[in-house]
Amino acid sequence: MCNAKRMRCCCSRRRIVKAPVPPSAVVISAHELLRIRNESVIKTEADLADEREQAMKAKEERERKARDRIARMKELEKRAAQLAKKSDDEIAAEARKQALRENADKQRDENSDVVKLLSSMAQRAAAYSIRDQQLEEKHRLAEVEKQIERRQDLLVEVSAIGWPLHVQLVDECRND
Repeated sequence: MCNAKRMRCCCSRRRIVKAPVPPSAVVISAHELLRIRNESVIKTEADLADEREQAMKAKEERERKARDRIARMKELEKRAAQLAKKSDDEIAAEARKQALRENADKQRDENSDVVKLLSSMAQRAAAYSIRDQQLEEKHRLAEVEKQIERRQDLLVEVSAIGWPLHVQLVDECRND
């Protein structure tokens, strides 16, 4: 009995092939051929491209909906976290965790070779600037000592010349 619905049944007609069948040939029944023809769909490149495009659009739509759903869930989670009142113990625990994180970050930064190098360079720069200030102070003090020596030399010369001449020179300087 044939289950072919659209086309006329060909099961009642049998063909008997009396000639030898070549080894590359495939022999199927007429009913099987009819079934294959009815189930086959011939598609062009344009049809295939349209199907791919529709599949991509459907996939993008599913992904967009998933992203929207995730964003909505995150927003709800944030709101729930804001609305939830925390106990004193929870607040203290969070503060301890935050302090531990900050200390860990600080220690990690301090133990870094780059940070060690930069801190040693900063210390050297401070030492060099202090040394420069000391040298400037030394030169300034040397100038002051030279001025004091010149004054003392002038005083010795003035005392060697004599007091009256000194008084006379002072008076002349005042008159000028």
